[in-house]
Amino acid sequence: MKTSNTTTHRNSITKLSSDPVMAGSVFFGSAEMILDDNKRIKFTVSSHLKKGKEYEFRSITKAKAGFNTISDFKCKAEHLWGYIGKYTQCVQVKETHKYGVTWFHVYITKAGIWETVDVLLLDTCTVGHIRECAPKNASYRTWNEVGAKTWADLAFVKK
Repeated sequence: MKTSNTTTHRNSITKLSSDPVMAGSVFFGSAEMILDDNKRIKFTVSSHLKKGKEYEFRSITKAKAGFNTISDFKCKAEHLWGYIGKYTQCVQVKETHKYGVTWFHVYITKAGIWETVDVLLLDTCTVGHIRECAPKNASYRTWNEVGAKTWADLAFVKK
């Protein structure tokens, strides 16, 4: 798979679709992962984020009382996992262009399961990020396949 001018080799359990849809320079595709209980999940993958660039983000997090909290923040794309928590439901990135401002989804969960994830988030995701932020997406099978031994190891990229 080609993304951000680099080739990323993925394990055989998490598969990106071979027929992506291109919209300008943005890749849209789907990924499939088999969890430990043999449940198969599918989610969409985009490539809005570029490594090393600082973006404006907006996140929506569900509070224990049931209401949503909206937060705006700036950070580099590869540091976004520091702002995503277990109850984060949506993260959007702000893109300014000649026609105005557009907010794109880069991370969406539904009932704790991924619906949309940016490919840069997959490339920078560690085992610890999944255990803390998205425990329903935890897959020891995937981590064994990529050779992850600790929580600090990358969860989806082979060593």
